Amino acid sequence: MGSFVNVVAYRLPRGRGILKGRSACPHCQRQIKGYDLIPLASFIVLGGRCRFCQKPLSWQYPLVELYSGFIFLASFWLWGQPSAGSVLAGWLFSVFILEVFLILFLTDLQHLILPDAVILAGLIGAVIYKIGVNDFSRFDLAAGAFYLAVLTGVWLISKGRWLGLGDAKLMGLVGFVFGFLPATAIFYLAVLAGGATGLVLLWLKRATLKSKLPFGSFLALSVSLFVLTGFSWLGGFPWKSVLLIFK
Repeated sequence: MGSFVNVVAYRLPRGRGILKGRSACPHCQRQIKGYDLIPLASFIVLGGRCRFCQKPLSWQYPLVELYSGFIFLASFWLWGQPSAGSVLAGWLFSVFILEVFLILFLTDLQHLILPDAVILAGLIGAVIYKIGVNDFSRFDLAAGAFYLAVLTGVWLISKGRWLGLGDAKLMGLVGFVFGFLPATAIFYLAVLAGGATGLVLLWLKRATLKSKLPFGSFLALSVSLFVLTGFSWLGGFPWKSVLLIFK
């Protein structure tokens, strides 16, 4: 799964398909053999370098693969033994949504792009899950529509200077998946993290007031923290368990 996430995050912003074409070295473009695509192991064996041109490969590849493994284990731990159908569905949906937001984190961080295809995949997966567990509520639809409308309005008023249209679509997805109160907390934490990062970059003179920040990446990070912790470490919020996300 981590290898697939890397493929999607690399190809979509470049306008390339994700189902056709073998993986190739980003430097020499030589096709990578199957035995050099084993998650984590191949990177270690090759010393983090291409077998052909010996140029260094990005540490993103093993880190994403390692984090994807963590996603599966952490979701399993949160949901417990997936014996019952609803528990298994919740576990798989937790994995799915975390992987989707991992892709969005990477594409926005590296390219300031939030691909519509990934957001749509997240929406379709959420609809399937909610229908499957009989939790397709109007409240979630209202939360998604609210955030989509409000942030689209901000995008129009600011002419894209304050945030992008992709951020509005992403918050619409967040509202639909998690509901109004959790989405509000997720958005609030993302704003705080983005603002703090911006101030630090200004202080270090690594950015100006006109520099663009990947707000979608902060949203994705905030979503991941909420799924994995339920924000239980923020005692002022009215939820204590990550399971409340899906109830």
